[in-house]
Amino acid sequence: MTKTPGAPPALTDEQRAVVELPWDAKCLVVAGAGAGKTHTLVRRLDALVERDDVLPGEILVLSFSNAAVRELRQRIQRHAVAADRVRVQTFDSWATAFLSEIAPTGEWNTVPFDERIRNATEAIGEGRLDEYLTEDLAHVVVDEVQDLVGDRSRMIEALLDEYRDAGFTVVGDPAQSLYGFQVPVAQRAEEVNSFFPWLRNSFPADLRELRLTRNFRATTDSARTALHLGHRLQQDDLTAQGHRSVHTQLHAALLSNLAFAPLDSELAASALRSHHGTNAILCTTNGQALAVSRSLWTSGIPHKVQRSAQDRVLPTWLSLLYRRCEGSTLARARFDAIADELELPDGEARDVLWHALVRLDGRGHRSGIDLNRVKTALAGGRIPDELTTQDTERLVVSTVHRAKGLEFDRVVVIDPGPVAAASDAKDSDPAAAARALYVAMTRPRTDLYHLELRRDPFLRKDGDGRPATGRWYRGGTGTKRGQRYGIEVLGGDVSREAPAGADDLEGNAVDLQRYLAQEVHAGDPVAFVRAHALPTGPDASPPYLLRHAGRVIGSASEAFRKDLYSIRRTRKDAAALAWPLTITDLFLDSVETVVGSDNVALGAGLGERGVWLAPRPTGLGRFEWEKKGTEDGEG
Repeated sequence: MTKTPGAPPALTDEQRAVVELPWDAKCLVVAGAGAGKTHTLVRRLDALVERDDVLPGEILVLSFSNAAVRELRQRIQRHAVAADRVRVQTFDSWATAFLSEIAPTGEWNTVPFDERIRNATEAIGEGRLDEYLTEDLAHVVVDEVQDLVGDRSRMIEALLDEYRDAGFTVVGDPAQSLYGFQVPVAQRAEEVNSFFPWLRNSFPADLRELRLTRNFRATTDSARTALHLGHRLQQDDLTAQGHRSVHTQLHAALLSNLAFAPLDSELAASALRSHHGTNAILCTTNGQALAVSRSLWTSGIPHKVQRSAQDRVLPTWLSLLYRRCEGSTLARARFDAIADELELPDGEARDVLWHALVRLDGRGHRSGIDLNRVKTALAGGRIPDELTTQDTERLVVSTVHRAKGLEFDRVVVIDPGPVAAASDAKDSDPAAAARALYVAMTRPRTDLYHLELRRDPFLRKDGDGRPATGRWYRGGTGTKRGQRYGIEVLGGDVSREAPAGADDLEGNAVDLQRYLAQEVHAGDPVAFVRAHALPTGPDASPPYLLRHAGRVIGSASEAFRKDLYSIRRTRKDAAALAWPLTITDLFLDSVETVVGSDNVALGAGLGERGVWLAPRPTGLGRFEWEKKGTEDGEG
């Protein structure tokens, strides 16, 4: 297929200085918000391949989040010429693929992400990366390096140390460092943005440090409100009091913009429905995002909730692809025919999907792939970023952290209020608060609004004290503080052990797979309904079935039943616990492809593939009881 990329924007002098460096240069690029770093990186990659004759396989490109990877990959598709075969991955997916290659029996999909990163770092130090790379490594590109903390920072440090003869281009902005929460508060000052001094100390003679300062994103005074404070947050020696001062100025600047109408008003609903550009509502916490999402669904406003970078979801079309294939080998022509039936995107976007499957096969057979090898790779945790893209939606609800690297025409920032004084909270982190507010305020292209969201005293996170689930829940106040009225439901809370209908509770698996593919859509209301009142174990709730329009489409996972037990257990006599009849206020995030047991699929009448569809519910669930006004009718 002949590629005809659109004409890329002209380079500024600052961008050209980065692009024109030789392949073996070691360069740190400090790029401010909206400074065109993605465009610069694409042109840099083109120069490496076209001018310096570096092969695509000799270039490693890594970034922090799926959103940043997706944006860079899309720009490569549209504008790259020589570098259109360069692959971009998140740190996590690259580490998983690396480990799966050198230790294929490791079942890495069951290992926590942080442990995978630590194992990858150890393997790099042992010199085992050469077993994975198909070409000698000539140049490393790392995006969003300000978010490197803890284990991820050490992995990239080990990589650059191991390949000191290679060049590198690392890009980041200290003002946009948001992931300090991954390390304890006492260690944050030392860990956050520590990669920058490590780089300067490790390559003192060779490092070139360049800056991108011009903002291309913001086109109005409203969108430019926060930009003048970015340089303050980039300072290495900014104190806690300095960060409080910047936050105070950012907060005042936010409030100087227009206030958005309350989300439960018709004015807000009309404004969100009629706006033809992209919109985002940016929240401080996941709990706040859940509350905003519920308000929007109640008003009938379509949207998506931005997933975590580590929430890797295989698309519906992948299961449908397997169901339509007669044999174990899939040729490109047959893939295109099925893709047409499934209405997958054409052109370069479809090429990306095909080449992701080719890499999973592992043999480089671009004319045909072995579906069994692909399934084995997916079951082992090798899930390419290209296969995890969320469906597009004009309105996104997100935490500020998950919106990093994204941009929108209009942004509504939930007012975080003034930063806490050091004496107000033991975990007060004015630096993190200032950077988060700066990131939120620099996402819009045209319009920036603020919205005051009334604090919900019932909304809490299960955290401190006893072993915690980490879920948000609705609890009581005052003398009823120990009571529970609802629980956060996550995408993975439906069992993946077997497809719906395989247990013969209601319906059959074949019909339910067809129903999930054709009748179940993102945003549809669903509910968990108790199957019976008997707990499934000493530390678990009774079983719950997920219903869509009255029809069972899944059952609650063991993890959800254990967490529900933990949330509900507020007294010593756990045997006396009452269990809600239904958990409502839930909506479908999506329908995903699950890679499971061949025998289970065969027994359910789905063939020998071991691939099926499962729903992903989400929301801040509300408990509903059989009796009202009694203790087991707490809601």
